[in-house]
Amino acid sequence: MKPLDLHLVHVGKCAGESVHSALNQHKIFPKEHHCGNSNADLADAILADDPTLFFIVLIRDPVARFVSAFEWDLWEKVLLPEAPPRNEQWRHIYETFQSANDLAEALTAKDAAVRMIADKAMRNSRLHMHMDLGWYLPPHVARRLTPANSFAVRTENIVGDFGRLIKELDAPAIPDFVLPLSKNDYKKKLPEERRPPLSELAISNIRDYSITSYETIRILKENGNIPT
Repeated sequence: MKPLDLHLVHVGKCAGESVHSALNQHKIFPKEHHCGNSNADLADAILADDPTLFFIVLIRDPVARFVSAFEWDLWEKVLLPEAPPRNEQWRHIYETFQSANDLAEALTAKDAAVRMIADKAMRNSRLHMHMDLGWYLPPHVARRLTPANSFAVRTENIVGDFGRLIKELDAPAIPDFVLPLSKNDYKKKLPEERRPPLSELAISNIRDYSITSYETIRILKENGNIPT
C-alpha cells in the first residue's frame, strides 16, 4: 500500500532532480526537502514518529558528493554568465580555492586564515558542500528511519534502487521507462584547471569532515535501509 505522505530528502548532488522528475512521471508527488531549513523540518517530521509519513533518502559517497557540490556551486554561483550577484562569502571562497582539491587540502593547511576559510565553506557557508547527508539527517534523527518508514536511493546504484522504490510504493510500472538524468553538461564547461583529481590528503580531509555523514550511512545500513 502506498504511504499517505511522502517526503523526499533531496541531499544536493545526489541526483535529486532526476529522482523527483521520475517520481512525478509515475504520478508520485512527494514533499521535497532541499536546502533552506530542511534539516530542522526533517527532524520535526521524523522524530514525530507519524506512521503515515514515508521518507525517500538520497545518498551518495561523501567524497564524490563533495567534488560535485563544489563544482556545481562554482558553475551556478560564479561562472554561469547569467548568474546573479551572490553573497560576499561565496565569492571569497571561490576566489581563494580554485578547485575542490584546493579547498579539501586547505582543511589542514598550516596557514590559519586559509584553514578558517576552508572550514567555514564546509561547516557554515550554506553551499551544497556544507549541506551534506549529515546536515539533513544527523545520526540521532537517522536512527528513527527503518525500512518500514523510509527507502534509500544510492546515486551509485540509482537505476536499480529507483526500480525497487517504485515497487515499494506499489506504483504502476511505465513500459520502457528510462530514468531522466540532468545537470551534467555544466561539467564540460568548467575550465580543466579547476577540475584536477583529488590528492590523498584531500580525500582524507573530506572523509574526516564528513564523519557525521558516514555515521548516518552506517546507521542506515545497520537499520536495513541500505543493502550491505
